[in-house]
Amino acid sequence: MRNFGAPIGALLKKVGIVMEKFIPYEKLSKKAKRELDQKNRGTWGNVKPVTRREESNKAYKRHPKHRGHEQDAA
Repeated sequence: MRNFGAPIGALLKKVGIVMEKFIPYEKLSKKAKRELDQKNRGTWGNVKPVTRREESNKAYKRHPKHRGHEQDAA
């Protein structure tokens, strides 16, 4: 590996790239945690986060299968 004469940190500062110090999540302030969580939080889009299940055919159904069917017969 070639030595270019200056440490990488000094070169990055010269170019304008500043690396932030790593701080573990547990040690972040409450405000910083909130900001980080908001940034990482996404959207569900069209997905509805509700548990869906198929109805059982054996289950009792309160409502008649065909509404208005009884009225037509009378």
